[in-house]
Amino acid sequence: MKTVFHYGLIALVMVLFFGCGNEEDPTPPIPHVEKTVFMFFPWTASETSSQGNLYSYIRRNITDTEKAIQEQNGLGTTRLFVSLAQKYGESKLFEIVYSSGKCEEIEKKTYQTSNISLAEQLAQQLEDVHELSPTGITSMIVGAHGTGWLPKDYTPSPRKAFGGVSEGTRANIQELVDVISHSTIKHLEFLCFDDCYMANIETAYNLRQVTDYYLASTSEVIDIGLPYYSVWKYLAQHTDYTAVCREFLTFYNQYKYPYGTFSAIYCPKTEKLAELMLQVNQESVLSPENYEKIQVLDGITPTVFFDFYDYVEKLNPSAQRLKEIRECLDEVVVAKANTKYIYTVLIDKGSTIPVNTFSGITISDPTRHTALTEALHQTEWWKATHLED
Repeated sequence: MKTVFHYGLIALVMVLFFGCGNEEDPTPPIPHVEKTVFMFFPWTASETSSQGNLYSYIRRNITDTEKAIQEQNGLGTTRLFVSLAQKYGESKLFEIVYSSGKCEEIEKKTYQTSNISLAEQLAQQLEDVHELSPTGITSMIVGAHGTGWLPKDYTPSPRKAFGGVSEGTRANIQELVDVISHSTIKHLEFLCFDDCYMANIETAYNLRQVTDYYLASTSEVIDIGLPYYSVWKYLAQHTDYTAVCREFLTFYNQYKYPYGTFSAIYCPKTEKLAELMLQVNQESVLSPENYEKIQVLDGITPTVFFDFYDYVEKLNPSAQRLKEIRECLDEVVVAKANTKYIYTVLIDKGSTIPVNTFSGITISDPTRHTALTEALHQTEWWKATHLED
């Protein structure tokens, strides 16, 4: 049986270098453009192997997006660019345009990427996209492997990684933040990770300076990822995050593998949440018996990703403090969706985990994974929510 599950990228691995020669741009003229969407699909295997490669699923994602565009009779005032790696060391940047009832992929550049870092690749491609489409609004969709805030040299299994499945094909979240903040674009309307384990507070807090909204899954993602055919219209022009989550849930509740979570997070509000959690952490301590009761949302051993609100509840803060956290969390997680179970390949060659409570975002504070303690304590979120010893 073919592999069923898709792991996303955490750092945004983007692929570049050495553009093609100058040719006349065949793109049909667009009367008025308000928004640019950049879909980034990097090489998802390693430097020497295609094992773990998600290309066939990504190609389907692109096809489903094009079907949605055709059904809507075009892109309206949005331009859509796609970076796609079919093999290690090379990627192509093309624009999807709509004309005479169908979509066409207009190639813009080819990049040789074997000898440059993912951060360098991303920096170049962001500049190229902005030069091609200098709109006031830019959004990004990233599809690959991912493990949230975890450092790129950590791999709980051979198929878990940032970007691809080897350290050389990954990047850390801080690298992504640095690249966006120093780019001409500087700030995104939304950043969507169609990858595993990306909807965590540590990542969302780190992204607060470079994007308004952050769309991601708290848990492992089925290989086919987002149902682009049904969600594209809610991402393209006037973004409807509630509708994106609704369509996600509708699709996966009816799918042969009915497992998945998805959330829309408003990153600027994470600063207020951090202030509240600093107070909670000074006032409350997790008891050993309550640790065992927290909702887990991963298959990693020991657990790394716990449901945020369920963790705070298990800390037993005062009723007033819990109310403040709940109200703030409602401002942070503006939309969410979850099936009754999630799936992980990291337990017993594949297991389901019941989702009894779901706040739409995870936290790693209570983890007993000692190999990750130092890295966790270096995150911006940890530093903002814990007093120094």
